[in-house]
Amino acid sequence: MAAPPHRAVSLKNQGSQADLILRMNKYGFKIRTRGGSVVENLQVQARDRAEAEQKIKQIYHHCEILECHEVTPTLRKEGLDLEDVVALINKQEGKS
Repeated sequence: MAAPPHRAVSLKNQGSQADLILRMNKYGFKIRTRGGSVVENLQVQARDRAEAEQKIKQIYHHCEILECHEVTPTLRKEGLDLEDVVALINKQEGKS
């Protein structure tokens, strides 16, 4: 069965491109390939879990999905504050 043709989607009245990117989630997978190998920590960005699973199955034909979880983004702080510097110094002293 042939895949449906791709349609161009107008972004007009749907928010900025940044809004669209923010709606994407990252999903982590553990799968078993058709050859029997287990592959861990596969990550895919998608709008929802169903789309993420579809992307995995397009890449790994006839795979079995063993686990799936949404990966929560970690926000990085800009720069260091005094507590970060002290913690870094203490870490270095602990290694000596």
